[in-house]
Amino acid sequence: MENLKVSFEIVMPLFLYMLLGYVAKRKGLLDRTLNDAVNKLLFSAFLPVMMFHTLYKDDLSGFGRAAFIPYAMIGLVLSFLLVYVLFGFLEKNPAKRGALIQGAFRGNAIMYGLPVAISIFGEGNTAEIVVVLAAVIPVYNVLSVLILEICGQAARRGDLQAGLSLSGVNWKSVALGIYKNPLIRGVVLGLLANRVGLTLPLYIDKTMAGISGVVTPMSFVLLGAAFNLSSAGENKRMLTVATAMKLVVNPALFMALPIYWGWSGPTLGAILVSFGAPTAVSSFPMAKAMHCDSELAGEIVVTTSAVSIVTMFLWIFVLKQMMLI
Repeated sequence: MENLKVSFEIVMPLFLYMLLGYVAKRKGLLDRTLNDAVNKLLFSAFLPVMMFHTLYKDDLSGFGRAAFIPYAMIGLVLSFLLVYVLFGFLEKNPAKRGALIQGAFRGNAIMYGLPVAISIFGEGNTAEIVVVLAAVIPVYNVLSVLILEICGQAARRGDLQAGLSLSGVNWKSVALGIYKNPLIRGVVLGLLANRVGLTLPLYIDKTMAGISGVVTPMSFVLLGAAFNLSSAGENKRMLTVATAMKLVVNPALFMALPIYWGWSGPTLGAILVSFGAPTAVSSFPMAKAMHCDSELAGEIVVTTSAVSIVTMFLWIFVLKQMMLI
């Protein structure tokens, strides 16, 4: 019961933020023009600052020494390929496909998974999880930018029935899109700053911490303002598949081997939050900025966040019953 309470207390504020955004839209306080402008600010400035601040001063000394780090990174690539093939057959509209693929593999590990991990293992006992999250953030972002750029190109061409073939993709444009993506730059600069031991003045660090603290409420308020209940009904089938892949299939597939190998404690917890957390809220502004179906992307975030209250509780309960965490 305590684990259910923890999950509820983490997720419920996010729904209240979304409710605030939805009510603000209905009251005319947050129209589409303002939503688009703030969304652009979030994507171009606030999210990159959060990525940099997350990485630049964390202890990443465990990189390369622990098997669970490359396992998590390789697993995410395999998860991406799995959902790429799946939705390549199930959804031919590239704008929708990009949102579905991103939503089915990209987890909200920082804003959701890390607080859950701290609640399970306690402060000071999550070093493995922090290192894994620092490793998977670049994987999440590079693959997300890749698929959204590919699908966004097809959508901009008006090719609304694009098949699985990548023969028509402008790879130079894809590479340029990845290079110019502000989230990728935030991650790379954060890792470089960490590597050289950069110490920023306290006032800059506090400013970045303040900006980082704004990201979650701002993202979910914008998400609530953009959420369209009628289109959620239209996307019901694809939402169900994406939610099942994100919260049930992926964690089941990628925790099986670690359990067989005898991993336990924070090490197994790192794999759980990497693969079992709901879809990252940043997938919504990214899809919007890169010409994919942002409404569908937002609906995936909403749906997976709601269903994760149950699935995360069940994963924690099962692993505790097996005395693995």
